[in-house]
Amino acid sequence: MSVLASLSASQTNGLLAAAVTEPAALTNGYQLSFAKGAGLMLVALVAAGTVLRPAEEAEEEALQERDRPLGDAA
Repeated sequence: MSVLASLSASQTNGLLAAAVTEPAALTNGYQLSFAKGAGLMLVALVAAGTVLRPAEEAEEEALQERDRPLGDAA
């Protein structure tokens, strides 16, 4: 969260230094921050979707692991 706030402030300050009006600079800074945040959320959703398994599959694997004899090397 603080990274996005810093990014927004940096963008806003850069635009203010370039003589852009304050409302336009603030709006642009927030838009950049929200866009980056949405992009990061999308990446997180894709990563979670590819890494996480359905509960039934994980439970079945855990039951098979539990029922396997102790001397049996998978």
